[in-house]
Amino acid sequence: MAKKLFTPVVLIFAILPAIKAQTLKGINNKLTFIYSQVFKNIDTTHINYRKETADLINSGDSLMRLNGHITLGLLEFYRNKYDNAIVEFKKAIQLDPLCYICYNQLHWSYWYGKNDYDDAFNLWKTGVIEFDQAYMGDSLNLNKLKKLYEVYSLREGKLPVKIYERKKYLAHLIVQSDSMNAYNWWEYSFYQENDAVGREYSLKKAYTLEGSNTIYWNALAGFYADKKNIPALKEVLEQSRPAENSDMSYWYQQKANYLYTLKLKTEAAAVYQEAKSKGYHIVYKY
Repeated sequence: MAKKLFTPVVLIFAILPAIKAQTLKGINNKLTFIYSQVFKNIDTTHINYRKETADLINSGDSLMRLNGHITLGLLEFYRNKYDNAIVEFKKAIQLDPLCYICYNQLHWSYWYGKNDYDDAFNLWKTGVIEFDQAYMGDSLNLNKLKKLYEVYSLREGKLPVKIYERKKYLAHLIVQSDSMNAYNWWEYSFYQENDAVGREYSLKKAYTLEGSNTIYWNALAGFYADKKNIPALKEVLEQSRPAENSDMSYWYQQKANYLYTLKLKTEAAAVYQEAKSKGYHIVYKY
């Protein structure tokens, strides 16, 4: 009987390292996918692997080490432990000079976390060189194009004309390469402040692609409000009216605000009363 009880226990302990390795590989694959994306923020609930970071870093595999340092850097960053985060992101960049998330989070650590503007600017210059070279060597790679654009965007303050025009050109390439993405058109519209026709076209493209998104319908409505195009404004607002069972407070507020700004005070007051009758207390007189 003792032998029968002992054998399974031995087998269980024998397969534990294999299970651990398999689990670590799965975590690594998940992190690789996440970190390859172009994003500005990440929900740490998706990377809550503090205990596993040591195994990743000590694995001997370069990709696992990279993901381990990035993960530890992010976890430290969101604890406001900027010095610790900087150390980890720098280690990750040594393994991968094109670690976009590392440049993004290092910038925030330097600029906003430590008010270290010199290091933030030097980091920006290094990032632009690295990502520019990578894109020029693979100009059909949309992911590299977007990362290059976002690295350029890490430059704070008013941009020199040359940098602004470079960003505008990259934004134009992005909407050409990824024309079914509403965000791309919305982003590109910011470079068309002096081109009303072009700006309207970009905002309408974003709205057409994703009209239920508050960012896009509100941007197009705001454009028409600025141009005092009341019929077009009202059409956009009515087309983007949320479903009655959803939260309509922001839609009511924006509608009343635009109408009030355009001196349509009676109509704005009517919107306010309608919102109030449905339990929404909006503020629209700014």
